[in-house]
Amino acid sequence: MELKNSCTLIGEVLSSSGPRKKTLEDNSPHNVELGEDSGGILMVGGNTGWMWVADGASDMHSIGGYSSRTLAQDLGRYFTGQILEHPEESPVTPVLISNLFDNAVRLTTDSWNSKLKHDQHAASDLKQKLSAWQNQSGGAEKANIFFEFASTFSSACLDSKGQLTGISIGDSYLMSNPNGLLQFFALKKGAVTLRLKLENNHLQFSVSVPSPENFESQNVHLVALATDGTRETFQHLQNTLPPEFFLSPKSFAGFRKAIGSTLPKTQDDKTLAWLGRINAG
Repeated sequence: MELKNSCTLIGEVLSSSGPRKKTLEDNSPHNVELGEDSGGILMVGGNTGWMWVADGASDMHSIGGYSSRTLAQDLGRYFTGQILEHPEESPVTPVLISNLFDNAVRLTTDSWNSKLKHDQHAASDLKQKLSAWQNQSGGAEKANIFFEFASTFSSACLDSKGQLTGISIGDSYLMSNPNGLLQFFALKKGAVTLRLKLENNHLQFSVSVPSPENFESQNVHLVALATDGTRETFQHLQNTLPPEFFLSPKSFAGFRKAIGSTLPKTQDDKTLAWLGRINAG
């Protein structure tokens, strides 16, 4: 994307799936498939880039078309839709991003509840599975029997003037270079959680969202966000790139080489997104 100030705004998402998971000790229904991470890049209005990464929890349930993987995907899809519905809103602040994300969470929850309401066969099947799991659990109180789905979510916006703004819910990694000073952060833990319970013979999803961690910087040329499986990649970037880092074609090539030359030490899913402003000349 060419900008009037002779800079090019660019971005990329890289993702790698870990192996299939083992069954849980309590034999509750859960996800054993690949790829619980999700991520996206969106360029808006010729001068703003957005990115997001999400990590669906691997130790949560997966049943009836609902899983932490689909939660991560739906959060990103609805968040992207919210950006496109408000493309000219400025300035971009943590409050604005939080509002867009809150709307995405609400739309996701409404969508899941609407799906339950309009598919009575699936709802009946889920009721039976909850009852069966309760019996398997030795007759535990019904209030303690539920299906749960969770995902982290981190988003950042970088504009053509170098203003970086973002929010994060969950353990993820952030790198940026305000005024050419390379900085690395490990963001705090937490997750967006949807819980499906049976109350008075009625199935209902409820949602819990912790307060996000906000971040802002000025004169940024490069920013990267990643899920927790990329720890070694960020350590390699910190050990490889110089402390004073300005984005140029040469340094940009070094950044991308460092990303691609890291040997992962874990089998987690890995998703890394980055945005940059590079001189077009």
